[in-house]
Amino acid sequence: MKKRFLSLTLACLAVSTFGCNANYTQVKAREEATKHSCDWYQKCGEIGTGKTYVSLDDCTTTQAAFWNDQWKAGDCDNRITPAALNSCLAFIDNGTCGDYFQHLVTVLSQCSEKRVCNAGADGG
Repeated sequence: MKKRFLSLTLACLAVSTFGCNANYTQVKAREEATKHSCDWYQKCGEIGTGKTYVSLDDCTTTQAAFWNDQWKAGDCDNRITPAALNSCLAFIDNGTCGDYFQHLVTVLSQCSEKRVCNAGADGG
C-alpha cells in the first residue's frame, strides 16, 4: 500500500512539475503557423525569384517574425489549445491563391491573438 501511495505521489509530482497541459507553447504554435504559411506560399507559387519570397528560408524568417508579433509569448505561452491552433491553421491552408489581401485579412481575423491565445485562458 505504501509503495502504491509513493508511486501515485511521484506521478502527481511529475504532472505538476512537467504538466499534462495539452495547450501549445507560443514557440510551438509559431513554428506550426510559420510552416503552414510557407507551405501555402509555396503551393501558390509565391516562393522564388521575383515572387513574394525569394526562398523558403526568406519565407520562414519573415513568417516566424510575423507570428511572433501576432502571438506575444507572455500572452500566449501555454494558452493555445489544439482546437484554436488547428482552426487557425485550416484558414491558412485553405486560402485561395491569388487573393493575397483577402487571405491576409482572413488570417489576421481567424488567427488573432484573442482567438488563438485566449482560447486556453481558462484552461480549455
